Amino acid sequence: MGVSLSFLAIKGAAPADIHGALGVTDTGVASPEDEYPIPSVRGATLPEGWYLVLLNDVVHRLIKSRKIIKRLSRGCEVIACQVEEHDMYSGCFGLRDGKLVWSVVHNPQKADDHLGVWGELPAALDEIEARMLKEQDEAQARPGAVEVDYIFDIPLELAASFCGYRHDTRADWGESAFTVLAESKAKRRRTAGRQAVQ
Repeated sequence: MGVSLSFLAIKGAAPADIHGALGVTDTGVASPEDEYPIPSVRGATLPEGWYLVLLNDVVHRLIKSRKIIKRLSRGCEVIACQVEEHDMYSGCFGLRDGKLVWSVVHNPQKADDHLGVWGELPAALDEIEARMLKEQDEAQARPGAVEVDYIFDIPLELAASFCGYRHDTRADWGESAFTVLAESKAKRRRTAGRQAVQ
């Protein structure tokens, strides 16, 4: 069973300012990464000045809204990442000072080896792409090999190269200390209403 999630990693802004930009409140309630049921929004301070907002949906409104993430990135750096393991879709996006700077997306519905890139791409991308393609070639060359998709890992590895977080790998520093972030009731009502209409 695959996961469907997204996250925003922010550097250069205080957690209180991040919460304000997103319209969420830190409840102070601890939420282990493997907690079930999974809270909709969680936050954690990461090493090296990053703050992570983990969203329990690949198209959560806080990552889907360009207006929200552009506002969030004013005066700081934001790495946005989306993971949909059921479809093997992954994407990583960089924003700075209110603008989208680059994006790297793997969408296997377009092609098995699809990797869409745009903008001022991070220097780390070349090494990550070469490493993942080599692993894919080696895996497929083995006798009796099953189909693998290491291209899916490229956006995830790229996001991790910035903030150190990857949803399916234990970080060097151990488990992140997440707390539940509560969305405002007005926002939740509007979201629920839209879903009901669709």
